[in-house]
Amino acid sequence: MFGDQVQFMTRRTFERSGGFREMPIMEDLEMSRTLDQLGRLVRIPLRVRTSSRRFSGDKPRRQWWLSIKCVILYLYFRKSADEINKLYYQRN
Repeated sequence: MFGDQVQFMTRRTFERSGGFREMPIMEDLEMSRTLDQLGRLVRIPLRVRTSSRRFSGDKPRRQWWLSIKCVILYLYFRKSADEINKLYYQRN
């Protein structure tokens, strides 16, 4: 779970996880990985409203691809959060 999804947990679980890591990007993905080690993750069938500003305009597929690319580079190619941050926020 990352980005436009929401993570719910008890205070006890949050404290056991060590909280969100201090990093420029991918902190939500790291939290998901930590929570997965602490117990079972569950999706609940509720809707949450988040900002879609990055997906508005004329290039939503481009933003989607950038997000997926960043996750793949981070998880599978071991790029650092700083490298991903630069890629994600670079201006074309």
